[in-house]
Amino acid sequence: MRLITKLSLLLLLGFIVYSCNDDDLNFDNTVRPSSDDIAAYADTILLNSQTADILGGVISKNSANTFLLGKYTDDLFGETSASILTQFNPAAINLPDNVDSTSLILNIVYDSLHANLDSLVTLDVYQLYDSLKQSETYRTDYSYSNKSRKIGSITFSAKESHTDSLITIDLDTVLCNEFFAELKSNPSTFQNKSDFISFFKGVYVTAESGNVVLSVTKMELAVQYGYQNAGGTDLLQTVAFVSSKEVKRVNQIVNNFGAAGNVPVNDSSFYLVGPAGKRPEIEIPVDRIKEKFGITVKDNLLYDKNNKKLAVSYAQMTLKLSDSTYINPPACLMMVRKDDVDNCYQGTITVNTKSRMIASRDTVNMSYTFDMQAYLPQAIKNGVVEDEMVLIPVTYSTTYDINYDLVAAKFKSKGNTSPLKLDVVLTSY
Repeated sequence: MRLITKLSLLLLLGFIVYSCNDDDLNFDNTVRPSSDDIAAYADTILLNSQTADILGGVISKNSANTFLLGKYTDDLFGETSASILTQFNPAAINLPDNVDSTSLILNIVYDSLHANLDSLVTLDVYQLYDSLKQSETYRTDYSYSNKSRKIGSITFSAKESHTDSLITIDLDTVLCNEFFAELKSNPSTFQNKSDFISFFKGVYVTAESGNVVLSVTKMELAVQYGYQNAGGTDLLQTVAFVSSKEVKRVNQIVNNFGAAGNVPVNDSSFYLVGPAGKRPEIEIPVDRIKEKFGITVKDNLLYDKNNKKLAVSYAQMTLKLSDSTYINPPACLMMVRKDDVDNCYQGTITVNTKSRMIASRDTVNMSYTFDMQAYLPQAIKNGVVEDEMVLIPVTYSTTYDINYDLVAAKFKSKGNTSPLKLDVVLTSY
């Protein structure tokens, strides 16, 4: 409807519409406007897409706002397993002489979850023996298998987690004693980050069972000790060692979509399973569009076959969602070039209309519409032959960021060879 409205406006302005055939970009070139007229050229261009594996996983962003933890199985999108590896920041502790009780706990704070509420969940905590390197880039498929020292475990029902936002795990007494022995003999260890991480390299938290995935927003290691003050009052002191972007954190995420046999053999739809499962890849046939419309580039300007200047007045691509599932589709998608994906997972995302395009989910029509009006002429000017584009789930508050929450989407298509269409209107002047 938007394309029809646009064309109607062009006709009202006295434009002569140049009509094309949309069969595999076989445009009808028999009708040509005279050189004195302003012309509008319109067509719907067929695009190829596929559901691709994220080989090697995506970059686990150290500054991510959320980290997934747990296991969750969806009938369509398969099983997602997520574990967290993290170091902790030091914290100075002035330990009194009359400590009479000690404990060490791990607090896990989360703001949302995907769950089968009848499920029992078991989380296990292991001490890290291999140091995470601050300068190294870790991906979600990072494999850590050293489970030689379990230091904590908890089993709870999904119904409990559904009504709470905090999980507290009591850690090993032996480890607790090691902490307090170090506190007494070398208190400076807890005041310097490198010394503290050398003493305690961190934890590996993983789900051994259950059907729950938590979106974790905060983790902290807490030392608690009891003592009496000068007046004889019993006091309990807690000092937290916080996991934050200042130390290394890795989200290990695996999804078995497709491998589980949950996708029909003849299924022509394409899928997104985030943050580290499948992703849609879309081919934009820039050079073929240029050739079929007869576009030439001179002095960084576009010209038509009549050597008149040419502008892209309209270019939009719409993705329609198909089938609702328990896992929500992302609120926003970003379309970027395939070779730009890793850049988007590092640092702050800078959005622009020529190479990083954003589409928000239309909750009424259940679709995403990408405005490609600025992208298309720039791609033609840059001499792009075929652009391989990738869809990435993102979030937005004051800036855009990678969406590391559990999201998924199934997109409608009309067949494997042409599941998408790009509507284009060009005007010459």
